[in-house]
Amino acid sequence: MAESTIRKFIFLAAVLAVPVFFASPLTLSRAEMRGLSVSCEADTVFTHSDCSFVLSVPGVAPSSIQTDLPELPPDVKFISSKRSEFIDGDGDRGTEIRFWFSFSDAGTVTVPPLMAKIGSFVIEIPFATIVVYENPSVVLPALSVVRDDGGDFEGLRACEPVVFSVYMQYCVQILGMDAKIPKNSIFRELSREGVVGSGERRTEFSPEKFKIASFEWIPLVSGEVEFPNIQVDAIAYNGDRRRISLPVSSVIVAPPVRGQFSSGGEDVFADAFARNEEKSGERLGSISAEDIEEVRNLRCRERHSLPFSAVRDERLSKELSLGIENPDDEPSVPLAFLLAALSSAMLFLFAVSVATRHVRRSCFFGIAFALSAVASAMMAHSVTRTYAIVSGGSLSLVPEESSDKVSSSRSVIRGQRARIVEHIGDWVYIDCPETGGWIPSREVLKIR
Repeated sequence: MAESTIRKFIFLAAVLAVPVFFASPLTLSRAEMRGLSVSCEADTVFTHSDCSFVLSVPGVAPSSIQTDLPELPPDVKFISSKRSEFIDGDGDRGTEIRFWFSFSDAGTVTVPPLMAKIGSFVIEIPFATIVVYENPSVVLPALSVVRDDGGDFEGLRACEPVVFSVYMQYCVQILGMDAKIPKNSIFRELSREGVVGSGERRTEFSPEKFKIASFEWIPLVSGEVEFPNIQVDAIAYNGDRRRISLPVSSVIVAPPVRGQFSSGGEDVFADAFARNEEKSGERLGSISAEDIEEVRNLRCRERHSLPFSAVRDERLSKELSLGIENPDDEPSVPLAFLLAALSSAMLFLFAVSVATRHVRRSCFFGIAFALSAVASAMMAHSVTRTYAIVSGGSLSLVPEESSDKVSSSRSVIRGQRARIVEHIGDWVYIDCPETGGWIPSREVLKIR
């Protein structure tokens, strides 16, 4: 009887010892508890996608921890949580609690502290501060510009060089870059990084800006000046091809310091649009002023004749004898009127065919009208442009006569045909086959 009682006692003691043996006493001190934090597991966090945070509490069993989420901001959405147990390298038990959130707005975000009860202690555990970026599926490539000297683009002065760099952000590949040279300024490219047009493609998202090129720009006039129009073709993270321009379109430029680029004590820009009555020589090289006038008159007659007329042959013969190579013929004004009349006639016949329900005629006259309308529009666009014959001289970057510091060494061939783009004062901006620039209006003879 005594032996049976002893066995029962041993069995009861073993049963009571099991939970004591497996229980995990609190091994964290209060100082260690205050050092706990909820860390973010993702390297980069995007809007409208799940983000995982983890709280790791070593030496404490899951049953000894209770957590309570605080009231979250409107741009933070709680998804779910999961509690699990882990054993570290020393064989000690611990608890990991994961939380999943979603963020609707980009920017720096800090989730309010987590309320936790560990054993009999109640503490606040902070969340790590994170930076949320726009989701790559919706974010578009962006260009930015920074002055190399650290300044801004306010308070610029005419004639003073400005060196700046262009940076790209949020793209997987750069296909190419081009820049439009603004009028009334000097602009040149200093360097271009190898990523432009190299075919290099990024595989992972990066919010970092990277430099693609450096430029030097010298505005030569004051007031509101057009900023260099730099455009980049890039592939966005969603696969779309985009053409991006700089966010800066114009800047305010102050007048130059008095005496800078001066002649006789006056700023060169004071006479920028003044008339210079000096006439160019009557003869430069082997082409005389009379030859230039005759070529212009022949082109005027060709413009008011039908294509491939005798006037065209006469003009080609004259230009060939002078050594002038102008590959383009003059657009025919009579042909433009004929195409417009033909387009109107086809439209009328198409309307009649539709009204009388002749399907075949409707199709024929509809196609004829479309083709004639396109041809008429193209010819009308050609005849409305203003062309001229250049009598000589050189092109300038600015409409300025008195200073060789701002003039260009680009010469234009006498007798060359050019398109007049803009007219300011006594200067015109012409577009030649291989170049363009400002030239005094006295040096061009318009083709009317």
